[in-house]
Amino acid sequence: MSADGHLVHQRRRRLRQEPTPAHAVLRGFEIIGVEFGLMSLHSWLCHGYEADAGVHLNQRGLIGTHAQASAVLAWILGLPPEEAPEPVYWSVAAIAELPHSRS
Repeated sequence: MSADGHLVHQRRRRLRQEPTPAHAVLRGFEIIGVEFGLMSLHSWLCHGYEADAGVHLNQRGLIGTHAQASAVLAWILGLPPEEAPEPVYWSVAAIAELPHSRS
């Protein structure tokens, strides 16, 4: 497998719907745009929407709840074409941290 093929495989594996480990610490939610083939990801923050979205970001720059993130996503998807982000698949992603394991 090529290096690019390996990277795509790793991204697909990470994006599968698997249970979050019990020891993971949820840090917040991000709105991401996914390019075809998982070759590129976009953030809603790159468009400066946070000022108009009416949501406060936490200390990590993430949205605090899934409900808030879903509402912002709906708002973004309802923007007129001249204000809309890239025409890619936009979704809410949970961002969690896995504590380092001690060997």
